[in-house]
Amino acid sequence: MNNFKFNTNELNVEIPNGVVYLTTSNISKISKDWFNTKYGKTFRLIAGNPGIRTHEIHNKTPCNNASDQSTAVNKKLAGNGLKVICVKPDKKEDSLNGSHHWFLVETKSKSHA
Repeated sequence: MNNFKFNTNELNVEIPNGVVYLTTSNISKISKDWFNTKYGKTFRLIAGNPGIRTHEIHNKTPCNNASDQSTAVNKKLAGNGLKVICVKPDKKEDSLNGSHHWFLVETKSKSHA
């Protein structure tokens, strides 16, 4: 996993601590058992596009409720030391449209095989 550098002026959101950017290979390894499911598609989109907005997730996946999808993805990520989180935009004009930003972050809990 690599730390990802953001242009915060583009996102208009406070970047959360612990954001990670996964390689395509790591994304595939983590989600191998559920890669082709709707959860896998949502996970791949968020993992590969830190800060992606809710409406972009809806436009690019069969997901119509990013919050429900992230809950399901987080259950699948349990034990990997990763979690999908949602961040409300800083600027009033962004928060009016309800389009939150989604990130993959490291957590403290990680199971060791």
